[in-house]
Amino acid sequence: MSILTKWSDSLHGFFSSAGGIVKSITNHNLLLGDAREKFIRDVLSNFLPNTVHVGTGIVIDSENNYSNQIDVIIYRHDFPIFRTLGDSDVYLIEGVIATIEVKSTLNAESMSDALENCESINKLNLSVKEESLNCFANNIFNSQFSDLELSQKMHILQQLQPLTFIYGYKGYKSKFNDFSNSIKKNFYNPAFLPEVIVSEGCVAVKNFENKFKLNDSEEWKGFVGKTHEKPIRYLLNGLLQSYTRSMGTSVHAGTSVMYGLEKYISLEDDDFKNWVDITNTKMIDRNV
Repeated sequence: MSILTKWSDSLHGFFSSAGGIVKSITNHNLLLGDAREKFIRDVLSNFLPNTVHVGTGIVIDSENNYSNQIDVIIYRHDFPIFRTLGDSDVYLIEGVIATIEVKSTLNAESMSDALENCESINKLNLSVKEESLNCFANNIFNSQFSDLELSQKMHILQQLQPLTFIYGYKGYKSKFNDFSNSIKKNFYNPAFLPEVIVSEGCVAVKNFENKFKLNDSEEWKGFVGKTHEKPIRYLLNGLLQSYTRSMGTSVHAGTSVMYGLEKYISLEDDDFKNWVDITNTKMIDRNV
């Protein structure tokens, strides 16, 4: 068992206990939600390197579009933040590494709200210099971006777009059918799917390029899910992959030697078993 798996499994109990402590003080929904969001932000701030900022607020793009209010925003320190007089700030989409929607209880109503907030992030347009995008596409596929196949475009967009996550302290404990139906009810565009949805006893993960091998096809399979006693490991795994993808791999000082940290964040063999296809949907095109 990897160190990430051991640590995340212990953190699962820590999160549950902290949520109970907060609830013992107040049952006011707004205060309860704010306290649990702040707890998640504090844990991530202590865990992630100081090259990132963990905050809350809204995200904007260069075309004056903006997201809904986002609970947790993981942001690069080398991008500016528009500070406000309150706790919420304004962030540039290009500097966002990942976002998390935190729900005290994940149910049909809060699932819809969380998916809508994730969609508001994925609808924002990244400002990317065309020549750099073509260079990136050429390095990977030996072609200009505009000439790529849909699956190839999606592969590149996956590298550039910030990833979104949903975490529920409570809800859907061992009720996988209700969990999957809540996702299906609000699902219509695979491009807007969050990377991971975690509830008290269920998890759903984006199955990009059929990495969970539900069948022999390599086509887009949408979302896969299953019941799991400690599903937070999938969320933390996704967050660490988001960080390394956005910030790059650490190198030894003064050399080109790169450290291979993949084994720390890799999932176990058992983590690839017992998944069920939830959305059964192929990719559709979207603009950069």
